[in-house]
Amino acid sequence: MTALRNVSLRLRAGSFTAVMGPSGSGKSTLLQCAAGLDRPTSGRVLIAGTDLAGLDETGLTLLRRDRVGFVFQAFNLLPALTAEQNVALPLRLAGRRPDRARIAAFLADVGDTVEVLLADGGTAPLRVAAVLSATTGSNDVAYLSERFAGTAAYASTGLARRIYVTLRPDADPAAVRAALASATAGLGARVVAAEQWLGEESGENREASTLGMVLVLGIAIVFCFIAVVNTLVMAAADRRRDLAILRLAGATPGQTLRVFAAESLLVVGVGVLLAAGASAVNLAGLRLALGQLVGPTPVTVPWGTVAVITATGAVLALLGALLPIRLALRSGPVELAGIRE
Repeated sequence: MTALRNVSLRLRAGSFTAVMGPSGSGKSTLLQCAAGLDRPTSGRVLIAGTDLAGLDETGLTLLRRDRVGFVFQAFNLLPALTAEQNVALPLRLAGRRPDRARIAAFLADVGDTVEVLLADGGTAPLRVAAVLSATTGSNDVAYLSERFAGTAAYASTGLARRIYVTLRPDADPAAVRAALASATAGLGARVVAAEQWLGEESGENREASTLGMVLVLGIAIVFCFIAVVNTLVMAAADRRRDLAILRLAGATPGQTLRVFAAESLLVVGVGVLLAAGASAVNLAGLRLALGQLVGPTPVTVPWGTVAVITATGAVLALLGALLPIRLALRSGPVELAGIRE
């Protein structure tokens, strides 16, 4: 199938040319060949005197990046980047420093009027009411709780299922809530404060989340206890000579037990400090993320549960270390040292 045949076209710098024709007539193919996005099977394409046939893919990419601007029917934006970052992306790829002020001037802001291209080819002026910043994660598009199922119809249109609105310090929350409720009236949407939303979500998911966390945490704690006790039992069995040296040096059985007990508690203390540090970093990151999403979020630490787990670990560590030592102390110091005549 031949898309283009005997086409000769010259476009002058600064001119404006419209390519029109029925569907399937080769308009897109012509534009793609002219922009270096596609290679013709024969003929030549020159841009500013450069023959595209003599360029490899890298050369074509550099030429398109520096000399050609192509507006596709689809947006072709990276969803993980903001509108400003998408605009600045070609400049960054070219190793240039983007001018943020100039980029911001090209982007619409609240209150601006923009011309929107309609499906029939016409345009309509629309006033920008809000600029939304979508999250980069998949939570807002992967699931929808039953309470928000009424807004699922808007998912196919690309509209956000949830919109998080951050108020300016001088804004009136009640007035903003009323304005949002009026703007979304009849669309199946609800306007709720962050505190109310957090309460509803936590109440809806608290039972399942609590059960899952308890199971996971319980399994992890049990395996940690097993690992600690096993390590201490094996270490005590391998330290019979240290035990013998202590006994031969004059340590009483009580003093020997206290030495090994102190070592066990030291291990538990170091483990608690490391766990507390890791948990603090994790909670700080979680609080920062939640703060950016829904505002200031308090962190509540279940100190009673932490104390019970720590005490249980200490008791198991003492039992795992002292029981083998207690059994070994039934042998005399000479027998423990393996001294023979």
